[in-house]
Amino acid sequence: MKNKKAQFEIFGVVLIVIILVLAMFFMIGNSLKKKKDITQSFTDAELGQNMLTSLMRMQVEDCSADTFAGIVKFCVNEMHDQCGSQVNTCQYIKELLKNDDPNNPGIFDETLEEWGKKYRFSILLRDKDDPTKEYD
Repeated sequence: MKNKKAQFEIFGVVLIVIILVLAMFFMIGNSLKKKKDITQSFTDAELGQNMLTSLMRMQVEDCSADTFAGIVKFCVNEMHDQCGSQVNTCQYIKELLKNDDPNNPGIFDETLEEWGKKYRFSILLRDKDDPTKEYD
């Protein structure tokens, strides 16, 4: 009887050790995953900021503006005839960034979509007279 009691106690100790080891693996796995998520979040934010900075400084030849930022200003100020008579400035921006034509892909087609990154690009305008009013 004493022998069975000792075996039962050893079985209990082994069971506790197994549970502790599994818990430790779970904790280590979660801590590594969180660090990876934080790093990925930072990397995505940095990519977005760098993409926006590059776009705004990009030289444009087809319109009367020198840079992409200038075309955006034309679009915002409703000066739609600055990129030739065929397309208005707002449409030109859309085609420059995302174009479904495989012969003439847009910037996002060749970068973010090719890399498998999800994105949303919009130009947000605030009314000067009413700062709470926004246009997308």
